[in-house]
Amino acid sequence: MNLETEIAPKLAEQYADMLSLDFRRRNTLLNSWNHFTNDLVLWDKRLQTYIEGLKYLKDDASTYFNGWSDSLLTRGDTFALGIFSFYVEDAQLLEKSLSLSLAMPHFDGVTESILAWAPSSSTLWEAIFSSPTLRMIATNIRNDLRPVPKIKDGEIDLLMSSSAPVAGLIRTLHHQQHPDYHSIIRQLVSADDPQIRLNVLKTILTHHLPHTDLAVENHLLDLLANSNEKISAEAIRLYLCNTFSPASELFKWLKENETDERLYLMAMGYSGVPANIEILKEYLDKPEYARLACAAIVAITGASPESAGWLQITPYADNAKSDNDRDSSLSWPDKLAFDHWWKTHAHQFDSAQMYVAGQSVTKDGLLHVLRHGCLALHPLAKSRLSHLFREPVNQSFALTYPATHYLVR
Repeated sequence: MNLETEIAPKLAEQYADMLSLDFRRRNTLLNSWNHFTNDLVLWDKRLQTYIEGLKYLKDDASTYFNGWSDSLLTRGDTFALGIFSFYVEDAQLLEKSLSLSLAMPHFDGVTESILAWAPSSSTLWEAIFSSPTLRMIATNIRNDLRPVPKIKDGEIDLLMSSSAPVAGLIRTLHHQQHPDYHSIIRQLVSADDPQIRLNVLKTILTHHLPHTDLAVENHLLDLLANSNEKISAEAIRLYLCNTFSPASELFKWLKENETDERLYLMAMGYSGVPANIEILKEYLDKPEYARLACAAIVAITGASPESAGWLQITPYADNAKSDNDRDSSLSWPDKLAFDHWWKTHAHQFDSAQMYVAGQSVTKDGLLHVLRHGCLALHPLAKSRLSHLFREPVNQSFALTYPATHYLVR
């Protein structure tokens, strides 16, 4: 068998397919309650090995990727195509990848991942900077690139119509001391698209940008009525972790507006208050809420059912069969076993403290979560850390990056 003509093309195909598949699985890993930072480091090292293999087999890999031109591509395919094109300086392949990732609503985050993993030395950044949308996305997630061209007034209206570049747009306008900065963020926070509104509020709060008379808390509460639970959950986290409003105000609002009970349970966990566990444990034997209440308890205590011995061996099967099971990735708790565990360990939690994953909300505690805590709780720890120091958490914590880029030193 000839290495050059037979084996190399098969290896290139295998590396490309494995890079695509493992990138798709990576998102599941990031939301895992049973995987930790070191798991992600090992995972990303494997992705980088695939990339190195594709670079080594450049010609065969190019042939294989070009054969995808008439295929329906997945999120992972689009990422593999984009990152390969960056490394081998193939502008045509890169344009195809980025055009697809921006055009497909369910490809959320793929563009950011391509740009985050791309080598800073690539000459293709010139093409990226020529696109206002891509330039703003790159500006928001990278701080190791050469000076990025300033935003032009004629580009602003275009950038305000999509959620993807909003964070970069706001930060750039503030950095350039643009005279319309305040009027533009007021327009954006009233946009019809809830994702645009959320991105505006998240950018302002996590980067501590000025927002005179914006009533941020009220805008966050408005987002809680959104049908997209992901948006509602992030609005709750921002309210509790990145504003100075007391948690009691949020809980009062949730009760008065009779919002989904699920949001109430999420807020209990995000708040980090040990006293909430007495309320949460009463949901552990209610099939429709048991796993979410369990996750909220883990968010406070850091003790998972698997590690602490309160896992339900026989789940509530009827609820587990649903095709629309939003909690399928969460563990089923055993209420009696948890009651016993909590009686033994409750004294370890100071009622005057807030906690994330069993660590007090201090710099050392939150950094411990980022070093060693489960991946699902990293966003919560980052939110707390950002607010605690009144400065953005270093981009090296951004999970869009390869894990080796955000390890805490």
